[in-house]
Amino acid sequence: MISAESSLIAVRALQDAAAILLWGACGYLFACVPSALSSVTVRHLSPLLGKAAVVLAVSTALSLPVDAAFVGEGWGDAFDSATVQAVLFDTGFGPVWIAQTLLALIIVTAMRRRLPNIGLVALCAALFLSCHVFFGHAVRLEGLSGSVLQANYLLHVLAAGAWLGALVPFIAILPKAGSQLHDDFALAMRRFSTTGHCVVGCIIITGLVNAWLIHGRWLPVWSSRYDQLLAFKVMVVSAMVTIAICNRYVIVPKLSRMERSRHALMWLSCTELTLGCLALVLANMFSSLDPV
Repeated sequence: MISAESSLIAVRALQDAAAILLWGACGYLFACVPSALSSVTVRHLSPLLGKAAVVLAVSTALSLPVDAAFVGEGWGDAFDSATVQAVLFDTGFGPVWIAQTLLALIIVTAMRRRLPNIGLVALCAALFLSCHVFFGHAVRLEGLSGSVLQANYLLHVLAAGAWLGALVPFIAILPKAGSQLHDDFALAMRRFSTTGHCVVGCIIITGLVNAWLIHGRWLPVWSSRYDQLLAFKVMVVSAMVTIAICNRYVIVPKLSRMERSRHALMWLSCTELTLGCLALVLANMFSSLDPV
């Protein structure tokens, strides 16, 4: 039988993946994409975003009994009323779970509209991800250092989610190059590039600060399983940054002149998205480990 710890990692990875998609995709479409192209893309992506909202709600509901099994004595405590009540009312996880459940329900409701309210969805998904600062490594320190860590962790999570989630609508609008919406496409590309510079820079800086605050060094070593997983994540994110730089400064300048450049950009962006999903899984794997 799958252990409670492995199940908790899987459930939280699903939560994060769904929330990141909803935050990054809807935030990008709301803030950076002209309205005509945004509306077309929202209609195109609505089935995917709707499924993400359902996954978010279901995984959030499951996280309570799975967490009860994790902190208790196994799966027998998953639906034990005393254990579940203790987790819900006597731990820091309880208020976070209640808040995330309410946010997930709002997102599901907003996505059921014929034309989803992507601004509301993006806001609720961002708040959902912000709940990360109330558990795990984000609450490892106390006092001023603890507050700095939580604020830095919040920036890191939201920036990473914005980058990874925005790749989905970015890939979806690539076929609009050369169409009647080409001008909107060009503007959306420029905004994605400008915002991307800031977001990637924020991810790198906050990642280094997190590493320093959590275990006193900038980069991981190979002394523990935590460090090994973190080092692997650093390598994956470095590959993503390399691809993003290649896209921006090698592929995009050729986009208007060469048809194959668009296919290269599509392929590299899909690779970047795949690596981002791998980084997300790795982050959830070492989130339950002691950073020694």
